[in-house]
Amino acid sequence: MDAADADPQVASVLRSWEATSEDRGRDGLTVRTLQSFLGPLREDTLQERFTWSFCSQRELEAIPTDPAERQFLPSLRITIGSDGQPESVVIGKVTHDVRDLERTEIMQIAARESIATDNGIVRASFNPEGDSKPASSASSARISEVITRWIAASKSANAVRANFRRIDYDSATEVESHAAGAFTYCAPYQGIYHFRPTSKLATDSSRIGLTGERYVQLPSQETLLLWSDGNLTQVDVPDQRYEVHALPGSAREFLCSGSFDAIWQTLIAPQSTLPMVVGLQEKELRANYKWELVADDKLAVILHGTPRSGTDSMLYRSAQIVIDPASFRTRATRLIDASGTKETVHRFSDYIISKDIATLGKWQPDLSALERVGDVPGIEAASFEEEVQPASEGVPEIPTEPAE
Repeated sequence: MDAADADPQVASVLRSWEATSEDRGRDGLTVRTLQSFLGPLREDTLQERFTWSFCSQRELEAIPTDPAERQFLPSLRITIGSDGQPESVVIGKVTHDVRDLERTEIMQIAARESIATDNGIVRASFNPEGDSKPASSASSARISEVITRWIAASKSANAVRANFRRIDYDSATEVESHAAGAFTYCAPYQGIYHFRPTSKLATDSSRIGLTGERYVQLPSQETLLLWSDGNLTQVDVPDQRYEVHALPGSAREFLCSGSFDAIWQTLIAPQSTLPMVVGLQEKELRANYKWELVADDKLAVILHGTPRSGTDSMLYRSAQIVIDPASFRTRATRLIDASGTKETVHRFSDYIISKDIATLGKWQPDLSALERVGDVPGIEAASFEEEVQPASEGVPEIPTEPAE
């Protein structure tokens, strides 16, 4: 937004937040709680990233200008006090009290200080759920209903094919990349995940970094993964070669796969590489996540999930899912990694859904023209066949059968 077009009242509030956020006292802490929702608290950055307006004398609304972000975060409404300080943040149907956010921030700081070691390694540990208000029974019932229908829709088809757009954001390096691809799933554990870099339609990135500069746009790396016949095939398309890995066949094999087990957490099957889309497991989703309903209308149902146990709690900080209210299939996903710096967005289209896998036809790619690499060299059994020499004099011959 051009500075000349900005609402003077809005500009005054944003300018005040920018100045106060530098304060190391309580007021600064209060304003900095907005960073997790708004990003860098610079007036020019906030004006660029959001469209601002006053809904009422004390309620300020912010709508993301980035279409990819807007599908997960339709709008934010921030209630401000007479002193201009934020009092609450409403995202869709979810309300965050700033005092609760302050307590969480203080707990984070205390956790860092209490377990900081001499080698400088610091682990932040806190439980934001303890400060959140319990959901009403009506809200909990609706969330449960949405999850039930979402899981049922994912299990109603054995064969799924969809096109997607993928965006990766890295706030640590302030880089983003865009890709387009296709996803094929054949129940229970076969499929393809393939995407290529694509140019972004906009001239510049919609994301703005800490210094007010837009993210740098770099091409993504083409990726092709194939799950078939108990193997994972990783295809290096530019170099025209591929590598085949035997998938763990049991839980015991999975746990004993050594340093590779962390990789198998996400590569064991198509539904783990592209989660929250197909093959959803009710027990895991209900037990391992805390879910909140961000939006629920004729346009979209949006769920926000916070991992609280299981493998996903080690991989992700949060997950947001856009569900089609008619079919209850996943329309888009946003996953934020455990560090909070990397964000991956998928937007799906052109679904083909069937109970019969044959509907997909020949879905496995022909790799015959590519070079297979990475295999352990074969060993000829004949190389171990040596003529048995008579035992040397004075050296007892090792018996081949147990002595009686």
